[in-house]
Amino acid sequence: MLVNIDIKNIAIIKHVSLDFTKGFNVLTGETAAGKSIIIDSINMVLGRRVNRDVIRSGENNASVSAVFEYDITVASQLKELGIINEEDACVGADADAFASVGSILLQRDITHEKSTCRVNGKVVPTIILQQIGDLLIDIHGQHDNQSLLNPNKHINFLDDYANVGFELSEYRDKYSEYKKIQQQINDLECNEREKSQRQDMLNFQLNELESANLRLEEEDELVARKKIINNAEKIYQRLSVAQQELDNFNINRVIKSLQDVSEVSDELNNPLEKLIDIQDNLRDVSYRISRVFEEYNVNPNEIDDIEARLDVIYRLKRKYAPSVAELLEYKQKIQDELNALNNSDELLSDLHKQISICENKLKMSAEKLSEKRCASAAKLQGKITEILHELDMQKSQFFVDINNIDYCENGCDHICFKIATNAGEDLKDLTKIASGGELSRIMLAIKSILNDENQTDTLIFDEIDSGISGRTAQKVGEKISDLSKKKQVICITHLAQIAAMADTHFKLEKHEDNGKTLTEVFNLDYKERKDELARIIGGAKITDITLKSAEEMLDFARKISA
Repeated sequence: MLVNIDIKNIAIIKHVSLDFTKGFNVLTGETAAGKSIIIDSINMVLGRRVNRDVIRSGENNASVSAVFEYDITVASQLKELGIINEEDACVGADADAFASVGSILLQRDITHEKSTCRVNGKVVPTIILQQIGDLLIDIHGQHDNQSLLNPNKHINFLDDYANVGFELSEYRDKYSEYKKIQQQINDLECNEREKSQRQDMLNFQLNELESANLRLEEEDELVARKKIINNAEKIYQRLSVAQQELDNFNINRVIKSLQDVSEVSDELNNPLEKLIDIQDNLRDVSYRISRVFEEYNVNPNEIDDIEARLDVIYRLKRKYAPSVAELLEYKQKIQDELNALNNSDELLSDLHKQISICENKLKMSAEKLSEKRCASAAKLQGKITEILHELDMQKSQFFVDINNIDYCENGCDHICFKIATNAGEDLKDLTKIASGGELSRIMLAIKSILNDENQTDTLIFDEIDSGISGRTAQKVGEKISDLSKKKQVICITHLAQIAAMADTHFKLEKHEDNGKTLTEVFNLDYKERKDELARIIGGAKITDITLKSAEEMLDFARKISA
């Protein structure tokens, strides 16, 4: 149940805090007073998409917070989402299933740059608010009636009522497998000419890549060798000079001279040892230079061979892949595809066996789904017809038409709602004959039935009264009042008959304050409700007659709700 919503800086609302009650809550007010902003704000705190233009003019941020109470069933689901812990989920477990066992605070703060969501003060992703909202509240917006005019949506209403979630999920798994195998068969069953052409092309590419005999590191090695060859002459000349200078430097004579006198003076031993070390190092340097000489003593034709080899690699890279590694991967891919094409007849036979088994399973799953839909359709059409009779459509007959179609994502059933609005008329597609007022009542009937089945505690109607008036409006108000005995209902309306049935009545008023538009919300007492109903009945001018009519409405609502 929605206990409180606090709205700051949303559109023409600077700050509004509403305390909702159990039962039937209604919001009224002049057109554009801000009623729909309340619904938009609830949607916002439930993680729905928000346009940052909703921030009140002149303000840098806006926020909405909402407090919900939840029962033991929702508590267990909140625990699964990780919102509450085991201890909180078990509180009140022995109580009535619909009794409140805890509360949760949802918050949404937006600036012109970002949006922040919180649950019980903890920052969470937007999707978490959406998941929690789906557990707590069902919002019927101003344009939802139009979904009844889309035949493709009718199956969703029936499935919600039939509770076929498990069966539909099971069917879709099998359908996905079926489509996957079917696509593989279609790919293989291309005509033989295309297959032959593909094989010829792949064989040509494979032969070209295999004849190239590519190695993973070869290109880098060739580029490095090319660099050496391009600099060989210059390096060779420098090495020759260095080798000649080393040869001219005769350290042997120096060592021999010192050896002849070292026995006379011990002080010469240390210089002699150092000269011998230098001699060894010079021999090593000379050896290494000679080895390098060999590397740079290149064959004049080698550069042509390297260029030719690099040209082969570059040409293949331009045709097939940007690197040698990817060329090798592509070669393997070609080989795999050729193997598949060469073995396609055998593979195709195996796939046909697989799809036959898969189709049998799919058929059984689809039949199981259809059986549950058909059984529920008979119940749903009876319940909707019954409620429509209560809503001043006494001669109407509602029918759920189910026809078999080819396998698709939702099974093999096409669902179409049909209706006869008057006695003696044939059933016709709902999309072709229903008026705005009839759509409102049909949607109310569906919502009434579906909300008997689902677990959300709060139901919001944003102008469910579209296209109705008079006695029909009274009937709709009574139906919503009946619904509010099981669920909390929050309703925006322009009809006095509906507003009179509410347990709690909020009025929105718009006025100017220092040159800026401002909306305020008032929780009305009995006298204020009477004045508001008189305004709705009579417009701007409130008379004794309209006040008397308003009083009669309130008294009548009190009697039938008792």
